[in-house]
Amino acid sequence: MKRTTLNGKTGKHTMIRLGCATACCVLWPQAFAKDGMAKQDEPAAEESPANWVNFTFGYASVSGRDATFQSRARQNDDFYGGLSSLRWEKEMDDLTFLIEGHALFGMEDYDITLGVTKKDVGYVKGGFRQFRTWYDSTGGYVPGIAGGWIPLYGDDELSVDRGELWFEAGLRKEHVPEITFGYSHEWRDGTKDSTSWGQSVPLGPSGWNYGIVPSLNNIDERRDTFRLDITHTLGNTDLGLGLRYESVRNDDTLTIHQQPGAEFAWDDLTSKQRNVYDSDLFSAHIFSETRINDRMLMSFGYFHTTMDTDTSGSSRIVVDRDGTRSYNDHAFDTLSGGGQLSLNVANANFWWNPIDNLVIVPSFRAEWEDTSASSDFFNGEHIRDSSDSETNQLTEQLEVLYTGWENLELYSKVELSQANGDISYHNINYDADNSSFHFQSSDITQEKYMVGANWYPLHGLSVAAQYYHKNFNEDYDNSYQYDPSKWTDFDADLKNYNYSTDDANLRLTWRALPNLTLVSRYDYQRTTMENRAYTFNPGDDPQVITNLAQSAEITRHIFSQSVNWLPLSQAYVQGTISYVLADTDTPANKYAPQRLADSNNDYVTANVTVGYALDQKTDIRVSYTYYSSSDFDIPYESPGVPGSVPYGTDLEEHVFSLSLNRRISPRMIWNMGYGYFTSNEGTTGGHSDFSAHMVSTGLQVRF
Repeated sequence: MKRTTLNGKTGKHTMIRLGCATACCVLWPQAFAKDGMAKQDEPAAEESPANWVNFTFGYASVSGRDATFQSRARQNDDFYGGLSSLRWEKEMDDLTFLIEGHALFGMEDYDITLGVTKKDVGYVKGGFRQFRTWYDSTGGYVPGIAGGWIPLYGDDELSVDRGELWFEAGLRKEHVPEITFGYSHEWRDGTKDSTSWGQSVPLGPSGWNYGIVPSLNNIDERRDTFRLDITHTLGNTDLGLGLRYESVRNDDTLTIHQQPGAEFAWDDLTSKQRNVYDSDLFSAHIFSETRINDRMLMSFGYFHTTMDTDTSGSSRIVVDRDGTRSYNDHAFDTLSGGGQLSLNVANANFWWNPIDNLVIVPSFRAEWEDTSASSDFFNGEHIRDSSDSETNQLTEQLEVLYTGWENLELYSKVELSQANGDISYHNINYDADNSSFHFQSSDITQEKYMVGANWYPLHGLSVAAQYYHKNFNEDYDNSYQYDPSKWTDFDADLKNYNYSTDDANLRLTWRALPNLTLVSRYDYQRTTMENRAYTFNPGDDPQVITNLAQSAEITRHIFSQSVNWLPLSQAYVQGTISYVLADTDTPANKYAPQRLADSNNDYVTANVTVGYALDQKTDIRVSYTYYSSSDFDIPYESPGVPGSVPYGTDLEEHVFSLSLNRRISPRMIWNMGYGYFTSNEGTTGGHSDFSAHMVSTGLQVRF
């Protein structure tokens, strides 16, 4: 019987994002129960039933910052428990009933799917799912100065609940087109930290202390989606049609609490910006796939979408002390606006096998996009901004695969893209009776060339190598209409933006012994960016073009090694280690090192897992994961006076886990687990450090 994969939001693997590194390991308590029984999910013998229910209970004890632990571990810092997995399937005559789901209280993770299938007719199913994601309101930190740490929001344990209520019905009758109809209602509610940051205010007359403060995004979002898909086969051609309607309603508020300064009028400023967004989207697509003969296949697709949006909102500055607004706030009221989008995409692909061992795949893609938007707001003066744009893009691609040589595969790909667009901006200030008009056209060309090979020189040894080169070039032309008597702002525009990337990687897989496999990999990537600008000053010739200058050079080296070893028939060892050297070099560092510093992002990750079968019914597994990065740096104008935001990461984490699984009977499996997680983060001066002990136990019953 085919097994259906359940929703894995609290599933077997937890992804831990550590700076730019992503490590995957099984370690969290809710994972212990699930992963510990992963090998047993498939019946080991004919008498093992295909239905099951899993119970899981656990607890986490945290020392340090709870909010950081929750966002790292993606779980709460207290008790949790419930059904970690449930599956029940029953066949009655020509009907099949299905129930799947899980419910973990404390994790706020719930999922239920109900379905019924009638043989040779179709199916109906629906369900509900909701899960929680935790966030951390940690502020910025600058070492060595007063006010370098700004705990504006305390130890707030932020979270967002995401959910969906859905329904789907499908017609699956022989010689009749397959028809699928679906509806879903999705939502997001809660508060999370935002990538938008505010700045601190001075703490005293001696000067400005430096700090960066986080902002919070209060989320209230809804989405309703209807979709209809129809597929049918006529002769050697598969045809398809899809329709989709989507309605979105977002009402979000961005909150920034500025650093307090008791001696200043703007003490305890809180900025609240409300953004209301409504949109209606309709899209339709058609596709076909024709098998001309055994050596030729052709496919075609076309996609069209239109979208209408409406926006509204406001920005408010609140002063906690006396309720007055400061002179330097940037508030606006009665924001209103909207936009329209029309997008058309067509693509064609041809698969050709002219001779044995050779495959050629040319493809073509064309895209046309038109947008228009406008907004009105009042910030002491009534202002309207509007824009119109039109973009066209063509992409040609050719892929070739050759396998005619023994133990060697060769492949290559060439991708060329050309795009051009026009966009106009119009700004009107009704109260000041002035306006400006900015027109910009752009031409973009992209080239990507890739070659690769897979070589099998010896039994148990394989080598894979790949290289690609990519060029991106964008040229702009700008023109203005303005009133020199009323328009006094200086402006600068980009004239050219170019970048090129070279990427090479080599992978070696070697089965050194029947019980030992080694995989080594090296990646190298280098990206160079260049730009040219021209300045615009009313009354002067705007075509004052600067020289083409290199703006950045990004270099990355990645070394990784993995080992899979079976020293005994009842034991296994798995290990991986990865070391990344990455740096960004900007020539501007030569002229303003105190503000535009080079950036490094070097880190190492390592993981080792050992499993051992104590007997035929009991196995134990131990895992350890390590991550380290020490690149936190901040440029200073002078001692104690920072000139820019900090760059890089300073983080060290250790994760240890232990799990024990015991097969009580063919229908019952019991497990228990323990985990220890410690994190020390220098980028927050230790204010986000934590250590946690996690325990869990679970029971699976098949029926």
